[in-house]
Amino acid sequence: MDYNQSDQHTCEPSSSISSSSTFTSSTSSLVTSTSSSSTGSGISSSTVSSNENDTREKIQHHLKYNKTEYIILDNPNSNNKKSSVCWRSFGFPAKRDINGVPQKIKNFVSCKNCFTTYSYASNSTTFLNKHNCLSSDRKPNSTLSSSYNTSSSQTLITTYGQPKTVRLPDSHSKDMKDLLVRWICKDMRPFATVDDDGFRKIAQRCVSIGAQYGNIDINQILRSSSTISSHIHELADTERARLKNLLSLATKNGSLCLCPDLWTDSNRQCSYLGITASFVDDEYHLHNIDLCCHPFPN
Repeated sequence: MDYNQSDQHTCEPSSSISSSSTFTSSTSSLVTSTSSSSTGSGISSSTVSSNENDTREKIQHHLKYNKTEYIILDNPNSNNKKSSVCWRSFGFPAKRDINGVPQKIKNFVSCKNCFTTYSYASNSTTFLNKHNCLSSDRKPNSTLSSSYNTSSSQTLITTYGQPKTVRLPDSHSKDMKDLLVRWICKDMRPFATVDDDGFRKIAQRCVSIGAQYGNIDINQILRSSSTISSHIHELADTERARLKNLLSLATKNGSLCLCPDLWTDSNRQCSYLGITASFVDDEYHLHNIDLCCHPFPN
């Protein structure tokens, strides 16, 4: 789901529409309240938290959800022939100052693909070269290429092999939960959809053919309905903090437009009145954010 072009908060499944309040809030509370995520965990190049793990998690969080202020700078020596291959995927996290100039956050490096952040106080890149994103880029897809060179009457042994059991990084597990929550809320699917046997068979086939880690048991990636239903609250808080930051910037720039939106659910035969915030950011991307939604009497 791409939030660069359009940030949409939609109601949850009709079967549990009362729970959708976790992803919606009133206009006044959303616009006037300040973002604790943006102010409470500020990071600069001169000050670094004494808790290294906590700081790495904060930097990784900001790179994912606060892309207007936090970016990843390329290593200036990455094009050097003698430079380590890891710099194709890694760079230095940075925060923009009041003038919009990126200031490098010292002693840390971040992956440009998954935003995983590591402490980096020396010139050693051995542990960076073992990063999953980098390993997948260098891993040849031998199974796929071999299938084109094999007779149609022959079947690869790996086709009937048992799925591998691979321990995935926690960051990838959380990313998958985020995607599931967004999918369930956007398409108004019931939480039990993730337990559907047909869905898991399709997902398993996709993982077996083109997954980053090979033939992985899909149960290591997809989470149960109870986990997703509880994770929705955590993701809702994260999204509110991100949207507060976007709305605050739009308000300061005088580019925020609030519009009423009246629509009808044909299945429930019920009308709803919502409020949508629209604005264009500094990079000329249009954002449409659903601030709230409430049943509208006929």
